[in-house]
Amino acid sequence: MKKNFELLEAHYKSRIPPKLERQNVKNRQLKLQMPKIRHPKALPTRSKEAASTVITVSTPFGLKSFTLGRIKKRVLVSFTAFTVLFLVFGSAGLFFSLSNNFMLVGLLDKTKQRYQDIIAENRGLKSIVDAEKALKEKEANAENLISLRSDSASIQKLELSSVGVEQKTMLLKNIPNGSPVPFGGVTSDFGSRNHPVLGRSIFHEGIDLKAGVGTKVYSAADGIIEETKYNGGYGNMLVVTHAYGFKSVYGHLSRFVTRPGEFVKKGQLVAYSGNTGMTAGPHLHYEVRFMGAPMNPAPFIKWNYTNFAYLFERENKIRWASLVEATKWQTQAERLSSLPAQKSSAN
Repeated sequence: MKKNFELLEAHYKSRIPPKLERQNVKNRQLKLQMPKIRHPKALPTRSKEAASTVITVSTPFGLKSFTLGRIKKRVLVSFTAFTVLFLVFGSAGLFFSLSNNFMLVGLLDKTKQRYQDIIAENRGLKSIVDAEKALKEKEANAENLISLRSDSASIQKLELSSVGVEQKTMLLKNIPNGSPVPFGGVTSDFGSRNHPVLGRSIFHEGIDLKAGVGTKVYSAADGIIEETKYNGGYGNMLVVTHAYGFKSVYGHLSRFVTRPGEFVKKGQLVAYSGNTGMTAGPHLHYEVRFMGAPMNPAPFIKWNYTNFAYLFERENKIRWASLVEATKWQTQAERLSSLPAQKSSAN
């Protein structure tokens, strides 16, 4: 009986270990299959699938999927960031460049405007210099005129009572007389005056007549246009050469009607008044010259057929007696030359 028990016990002992071993193997396999339990404070881990990104693109041939790993994602993010930064800084640089260009264009325009202003100032300074030179020449001519004055005793006596109608007509036709513009008054007389622009005393060789811009200017006597040009302080200036050594000068004109070399009659339109040159306002500067020396135009303006003696009484710088005598011979010669024509027409 005891022997049977021992045999049974040995039999069970021999069979239990393999069974436990198999159970242990199963437990180990289950442990391997079960997910590992991490500490609550441990950082989460990501699988390979979670670390990758899938991009799906719709194409005409269907949907295309692209899987991006960590390295590819980093490259894509870096490229995107670089592109964004390039666009931002490139736009800023372009804006800055355009701003500089606009500033340079504005500076160029201001420089051009300043250049035009400097040219205008230089022209004004040149006009002042030319006017100064002309004034010095006029002062020299005035001094020569004073030295050329003769005593009344040495002048041949003028007999106006013997002057005929033909002589008067000839003299009034060839010597400047009357106002070259509709007379509206005088703004500045002949002689020394305080210049309205230069602000100092100078000799005024003409007379300033009231005339607005565009007023018609007529020739004071028969003659020929000597010159039409811009002449410093005179502005647009016109000079007419008349008989017996006389000239008439018209300054500050707006435009000319005649050209140099043209013959004009007394009262013919030659120009329009204006405000060119060195002026303080629109008017006509009018001069009468004899042998290059300036005369006071006032007696010539008032001289006409009804007060024929007025000019000869006011202006004693010219040897009127010899001039009247010369016109007397000229009218006699014209009368004699016309006699054969009158006889032939009578026959």
